[in-house]
Amino acid sequence: MAEELQDVRAKLSSQAHKDLSALAQAKGRDMGELLREAVDFYLADETRKAHEYKVFLRIKNVQGADGAERGTASP
Repeated sequence: MAEELQDVRAKLSSQAHKDLSALAQAKGRDMGELLREAVDFYLADETRKAHEYKVFLRIKNVQGADGAERGTASP
């Protein structure tokens, strides 16, 4: 079963739109599909980095801002 996709509106610079359009045309793919893959990659990378920072702080025994657990911070 395919994952349900959510619609998001975004504004791109003129240059980014031209580049994305050219890339999509060159690859024979949809601009939205390429943009979705780029966002998915970015979010996965940021999540991985956040986890690494949390582990690093825990190893360094740094107390989180909320005091509840090492390596955490309050929002």
